[in-house]
Amino acid sequence: MHIDHRIQLKGGSLTYELYDPKGNIIDRGEVTATQPLNKQLNITPQKGVWRAKYYTNKDTDGKYILLLKSIE
Repeated sequence: MHIDHRIQLKGGSLTYELYDPKGNIIDRGEVTATQPLNKQLNITPQKGVWRAKYYTNKDTDGKYILLLKSIE
């Protein structure tokens, strides 16, 4: 599976976590207005519900894109 994850903030910061269907964290990190995220991951596909959690603060302002594509 191919994951394309992009976060661009105008202000504040956030931390994120991506979980596979078994509840394992497959990626985590922190993003700020001066350090945007543009990450691609290729991982073994798994059936089930994938989750993303975003922890923001009162100053967080921006946008994100999270694309999950099967490569099978």
